[in-house]
Amino acid sequence: MTHQVGDRLMIDGQTVEMFSVPPFPVGEHGIRERDPEQARLSCGICSSTACWRGYIATWEIHNGLLYLRDIIGRFEITHPDPIPAPWVSMDLHIPMGERLSYVHMGFGSTYEQDRQITLERGRVVRDVILTQGDDVPE
Repeated sequence: MTHQVGDRLMIDGQTVEMFSVPPFPVGEHGIRERDPEQARLSCGICSSTACWRGYIATWEIHNGLLYLRDIIGRFEITHPDPIPAPWVSMDLHIPMGERLSYVHMGFGSTYEQDRQITLERGRVVRDVILTQGDDVPE
């Protein structure tokens, strides 16, 4: 598998790429699958081997809550408002600093730091920055 393009996260006034892919409920909240030609036109890289899932989602953390803002490629959101994401309980991984090693598979590359944001039902419960080699704090 080729190195993958990550979803985007808007946080702290910037947009960053994540090495995480939060799920979203297709068929709910105005999220639907696009016609294949529309999908191809909305996102060229989404039909390449760099994006096996066929879409790129943009998420936002605002006031400690996760929202789904946009999707390009295979899926779309049919209304303009950000969607609160209480269905997401997972760690988001955001690579930071210089890349230390490149892995041509998935999200396997290693960076100087990893920002880990732990979500429970769409709420941030932990936000830590780990330097390569650190243990995850309890």
